[in-house]
Amino acid sequence: MNGTVFDLPTTMSKFLLLGLGLDDILMKTTTVPARVLGLADQLGVLADLSVFRLPEGDFEFEDSARQRLRGTQKVEPVAVIRRGRAYRSELCLERRLGHRL
Repeated sequence: MNGTVFDLPTTMSKFLLLGLGLDDILMKTTTVPARVLGLADQLGVLADLSVFRLPEGDFEFEDSARQRLRGTQKVEPVAVIRRGRAYRSELCLERRLGHRL
């Protein structure tokens, strides 16, 4: 929590910075870890549908050696639909409300 890996969208954004495609990133952050852990039949599908935004801009990321890297895209969660129920991300709601929740 206090290191350079503190949430999945930031980690996914770092993979983008390294040149991986979004489809490959989604596999590497969901189904592949579940398969490696021997839990592919129980884990790896976080949602029936995940909605992300890929804004363009100037974003700073920090690697495990505390080196700062700059990228032009980042992954932002918008919403998840699981078993027919929609869940919106706090980040999306914060933007809409104009303040931190």
